[in-house]
Amino acid sequence: MSGAKTSGFTIIEVMLFLAISGLLAVGVMAGAGAAINVQRYKDATNSLLSYFQGEYDQVANVQDNRVGGSNSMSSVACTSSGFTTKDGPVTIGSSLSCFIIGRLITVSNNGTSIQAQSVFASKQGTGNDDIQALASSGLFIDAAQSGEVPDIYSPEWSTRLVNTTGSTSLDNWRLLILRSPTSGTIRTFTSTDPNQSLTDMVTGNGGATRQDMVVCLDPAGLVSQQPSGVRIVKDAASVSAIKFTNPGDCQ
Repeated sequence: MSGAKTSGFTIIEVMLFLAISGLLAVGVMAGAGAAINVQRYKDATNSLLSYFQGEYDQVANVQDNRVGGSNSMSSVACTSSGFTTKDGPVTIGSSLSCFIIGRLITVSNNGTSIQAQSVFASKQGTGNDDIQALASSGLFIDAAQSGEVPDIYSPEWSTRLVNTTGSTSLDNWRLLILRSPTSGTIRTFTSTDPNQSLTDMVTGNGGATRQDMVVCLDPAGLVSQQPSGVRIVKDAASVSAIKFTNPGDCQ
């Protein structure tokens, strides 16, 4: 009697099946990883937009971030030269002749760190227009004396802020958002000089500018697509004027 014949796969067929299955699995995993990275970059860009809109909103609707302690605003007052000690409570957002008039945002650590803090006015500025009024307001920052804890923000997923060509980080870039003491209009000013006074940023002395500003987000290898970022419209009237960049703004 002859033995019963059995059917099955040859070794070569099994090897081909495993090889094809492996290639398909690698393709699926690579596609999934790329999709995840694209979403991460999108989330980082959305978060950056929300951050700048939030800072702008703090100027439009004054929020007092100062904390308690020996240097809290319950124990300091304001003179023409800055803060000094006093006793008794003060109105939130102001202390005698001092009041919060805006926010200063600075970039450091190779574009990976953004710090924001309140800008104070030591007096009620006046003038024929908003620029004169702001320039005569005695602008200053004094986190140590005011008791404020500056906000620190880092772009998500190891991304960083760069210029429009993507070749240089935005270290030392500063964004000044102020509300005019006379008209209530919000004005924006930018500078790349960390030593420039706030008043000079307002008046334009020393290279400060009043123009639309494009902030690009380096994808840090997450995606190979053209970078995107945030456009900060000069003298934006509302947070809606802070928006995503247009195609081609970031190279």
